[in-house]
Amino acid sequence: MSLIFASVDHRISRIPLGRDFDRDLKTEKPLAEVDDDFQAAQLSSVVGTFKDLAGGLEVDKPDFDPCHKPSSAMTKCKTLITVSSKDWLQLVQKKYDIPGLAVAIVASPSSDAKTDNETADHNWQSEVLTFGSRNLNGDALTADSLFLIASNTKLFLAVSIGMLIDRDTILKTGQKLEWTSKMIDVLPGWGLVEKVAEKEATIEDLLTMRTGVGFHPYVPFFTDPSKQLDMMSHLPPFSKFRSKWQYNNYNYLILAHMVSLVSGQHFSHFMYDNILKPLGMTSALFDVLAAEKTGIRTDAIVRVGKHMEVVYTDSEGDHKMRGEKKNVGFWTKGTGEGIWGPGGLIMSSNDVVRWLRELLSPTIISPHILDKCAKPQISAGGLVLTETENLSYGLALWTSSYRGHKLIFHYGKQLGQHSLFVRLPESGIAVAVMNLGDEIGSTLNKTILYTILDDVLGLETGRWEEELLIKWISDQEKDEVESTDKDGESQDETVDVGLHVEGVYHHPAWGNLEFRQFPDNDVDYSIKRLLREQTRLPCPSFIAALPVREDSYLLLHGAKGRFTWTGIQLYDEHAPTRITRDSIVRVSGSGHAIVNTEGMGMFDGFWTYDKATFKHHVVGSDPKSGAEVWFDRVA
Repeated sequence: MSLIFASVDHRISRIPLGRDFDRDLKTEKPLAEVDDDFQAAQLSSVVGTFKDLAGGLEVDKPDFDPCHKPSSAMTKCKTLITVSSKDWLQLVQKKYDIPGLAVAIVASPSSDAKTDNETADHNWQSEVLTFGSRNLNGDALTADSLFLIASNTKLFLAVSIGMLIDRDTILKTGQKLEWTSKMIDVLPGWGLVEKVAEKEATIEDLLTMRTGVGFHPYVPFFTDPSKQLDMMSHLPPFSKFRSKWQYNNYNYLILAHMVSLVSGQHFSHFMYDNILKPLGMTSALFDVLAAEKTGIRTDAIVRVGKHMEVVYTDSEGDHKMRGEKKNVGFWTKGTGEGIWGPGGLIMSSNDVVRWLRELLSPTIISPHILDKCAKPQISAGGLVLTETENLSYGLALWTSSYRGHKLIFHYGKQLGQHSLFVRLPESGIAVAVMNLGDEIGSTLNKTILYTILDDVLGLETGRWEEELLIKWISDQEKDEVESTDKDGESQDETVDVGLHVEGVYHHPAWGNLEFRQFPDNDVDYSIKRLLREQTRLPCPSFIAALPVREDSYLLLHGAKGRFTWTGIQLYDEHAPTRITRDSIVRVSGSGHAIVNTEGMGMFDGFWTYDKATFKHHVVGSDPKSGAEVWFDRVA
């Protein structure tokens, strides 16, 4: 799942890893010219998709046409989702104030799907339902609207690696590329803190996320691969090599650069030429700005504010959500290249249907590649679909069991957008759920998934809305009561601790954190106003910008060497270089920090979102040796 706050370079990455990338090795054109051609082709393909759907353009199309219009238009299509379930989906979208919701389902000729059409033949069946809008301007969400699929991109990258292996790709060392190829033999500059892991880690280890290094949420997000490799070589490990599964997007950023290196093409070009284009997935692209130019991209819609508001009233009472909806454009102001490898693909629901069908019955991907990716490698529970059993992770895929049915799936999450792609290979069914539901989005997606599976598989319907969605709302309301009880505490008291904290702190992976007393300048005063209006945080004592991250900051509250740190990120679609009045602020985490004359130690989740690996400071102990991350004071 993508939990990424990225700094963005607006240029296509150059990959200076032992090869000359001034010219494209496939076309022999200068890279700048190839990049322009590629972006133009992607934008042209997206626009061309809609002409194709109207019959105005000849392209290589799959031999099916996904029905994508809701309500009465669906009568021309063999309906996989019952009328009662469609009515329920529409109700849920309104009841929980979800701006936009899309559900896609595919069934193979031999599927176990129970349909409303008793005369259904034994051909492929597919259905796309859309509800609501793609933005807050009221533009209808359709099957052509472009969603960010986030971490569902990872499987495309794993498949790309499998294709290179199948082609007997030879490395510069003279060795053949394999799943078991060691990273130290593949990428110049590869390194890890734990030297056994550095020497032994393979491509498969990175794909299965078992190197011992998990996802550090506050490190710089470089697009330059040499800088990223250097950063990764200094990240503190959470566990021993191959002992535990730990979600890590950086593995896939590194592997994306590896695909570029060994294929001779930027990995996005390779993916387009070998997967997206052959499957007719002509809406799919990576560039956030190019997607915006199509005029049919979904937006990042978030809820802003610290108080609960009524969003729906029924016979059981009011349903409340925190804050009011706000459109912030997208998670980034740039191209988004900082997450392309692990989570950057943008595509329509129609193309999601094409992808699901390929996963159920491969035509251009070798079946053994998909089998390899889906094979369970390591236990990986506690993050997604926790109501299912035997959760394991393979290569860019989870597997689990739902009421006796095998699931193969992945989840995607980015600011204001959620996607869940699931297939049941033994039942011949695949489902995708995508929504613009912000914080409720992940709970919404799995509620919808379980309800649809019960429907199409003919299972006894579970009480998923009550057990998941209504519980989520209840938890929000409890949190509101607890937070309101604390509202009497000062919101503006700045603790004067002199110059003890102000200064520069260094770690080789993070670079320099330059803390200043807060508030100190116009930006600080803007942040202070946003914190007061949108959060319950007290006014911080100090602030530092997180290096090479888009509008991200660390705040310190407290005194006498013991502080609470808080990570925040600002979003504003209008102003790339300043904070405007309609910006929003999101809190990404908090914990304790210990500051002394030697430096600053971070505890309680600075290095991960996984609470099981948090380190807590023990009073009287050495903070430098016990910290998750220690920054040396250098100025």
